[in-house]
Amino acid sequence: MTDSGREAVLGAVRQALARRTAAVGPPPCPPSHLIPQRAQRQAPELHALFVQQAQAAGATVVSVPDEAALAQALAALAAEHGEVPVVAPASPLAKLPWATAPALRAVQSGDALAVSTAVAAIAETGSVALASGPENPVLSAFLPEHHAVVVPASAVLGPSEDLWALLREQAGPEGLVFPRTLHWVTGPSRSGDIEMTMLFGAHGPLSLTLFLLEDG
Repeated sequence: MTDSGREAVLGAVRQALARRTAAVGPPPCPPSHLIPQRAQRQAPELHALFVQQAQAAGATVVSVPDEAALAQALAALAAEHGEVPVVAPASPLAKLPWATAPALRAVQSGDALAVSTAVAAIAETGSVALASGPENPVLSAFLPEHHAVVVPASAVLGPSEDLWALLREQAGPEGLVFPRTLHWVTGPSRSGDIEMTMLFGAHGPLSLTLFLLEDG
């Protein structure tokens, strides 16, 4: 095939692809699944369901009205375990109005309390979703003896499908900021593998405290 013939063929292919792209348009929204009726609620019923499900999974849920109250509650929780809370230096929690400064460093094995932030809470299961990043190190959910997670009250969602929709919206059409990992945490670490005896702290923290931060 001559150069001119090759260019003619490729030109025809490009034109066809352009017409096809214009005809197809933007990709359709993903189809929604059947959502359980109990997850189809609005606030404050949605918040009440989240608290109920989280407590049923063994977590403690605390509502705080503002950042000052949150800092005070986190410091008090850490003091119960004899230490100050461990907060990632890049976390927005580092800028809370702390009366006593937290430990701004990476979490280490044996730390009494590490604090994370959740991108959302799932009322259907009482879970919180932790998106990885410099402000939210993955190991904070595994290494400390006790784990605290802060989630905005406005980020309490119904079913898990709403979480994926939220992440797609935040990522944008090109998915530029989609988290590398997403951990769902439901209650404290536990295992019943050995002689059918429930053991807490087997693979992670002994306790989980969830702070619902009112954000207007």
